[in-house]
Order: sequence, then C-alpha cells, then structure tokens
Amino acid sequence: MISDRGLCWFSDSSTLLFSSFRDESLYNTTEAQVRGNTSYGIGYARDNKFIRGLFLFNIGTGEIRQFANGDYPALAIDSGQFIVRDEDGLNVLDAQGVRQTRIDIPRLAFSPAVISPDGRLILATIRRNFSLYPGGRLTVVDLSKPSLRHILADDLVYKCKWIRTEQEGPTNGVPSVR
Repeated sequence: MISDRGLCWFSDSSTLLFSSFRDESLYNTTEAQVRGNTSYGIGYARDNKFIRGLFLFNIGTGEIRQFANGDYPALAIDSGQFIVRDEDGLNVLDAQGVRQTRIDIPRLAFSPAVISPDGRLILATIRRNFSLYPGGRLTVVDLSKPSLRHILADDLVYKCKWIRTEQEGPTNGVPSVR
C-alpha cells in the first residue's frame, strides 16, 4: 500500500519509490476500529507502531522491497542521488538507499524539499519562529557547505522544483529555480 508521503521515479523509469507504513496490516483497519479523528496521534503512537519506510516498486517484475527509512523522496536526476525527509533533517542517499550524508535543518517545514539535478543544492522551506504565522523561508542549502544557507523567499511556498532552460544563458553551473 502507498501512503500520501510522496512518489519518486528512478531515472531509468523502471522503478518507483514510494512511502508506506512498514506494517501493512495497518491498512486493513476497519471503520468500526477507528475512534475519533485519526489525523492526530500517528506521529505520537507508542511502540513505533506507525513507522514509515520507503519502498521500491519495479514496474517490470512487480517486485517490492524496502529501500530506506523516511519519506518525501526527491531525485537528483544527473547524479542519481535521493534526498529523503527524516524528522528534522534530510538524508542524502545513493541509488541503493545507503545514506551518504545527513543535513539537520531546524524547523524544517512540512512541504517536501527538492534536490538540484546535479545533486549539489537543496531547496527546503524553513518554518518561521512565529507559531501561528503561516509560510516559511524558501532556503537553498549547498551540500558542500550545509551550514551556510541562503534565503530566497519569505512567503507561502507550497511546492518548488528545479528547471533548466536553454534560453537563459550561462548561470555558472547553477540551475534556475521556479
């Protein structure tokens, strides 16, 4: 079963990465077994009952296997690396799901982060310090200097992605952000 924590294609388009509860029996819960609103409590359940994981689905063979811990995967298409959200940080994984590095980002917002096609930069939204103020700060993190962060926007940002355009002249190796 697939949850709502993001889907991501591998660059060869034959494998899909998806998030799911590790315990598939949780998806078989009947309506009679649910009491009240279930949107709260999943992250606070005891005994790690609702642990999520990332799984690979091979389109050709139908094989499903665990890939890594975390959710909200994003692919750097040129380098074949993935970033995966894990609590208040991001893990950079190789194509086999082995963690290459971890970047701790205090107040990491709930919107998914994205990685540049070459795997050098990450776009992430950081929540503001004001508890009831919506929005956040769209921030660029350079993986070679993860403690140095550049704020691009200070507004409501729901989704962002890297794009490349041929019309835009040289950018010193940095892709455009839209």
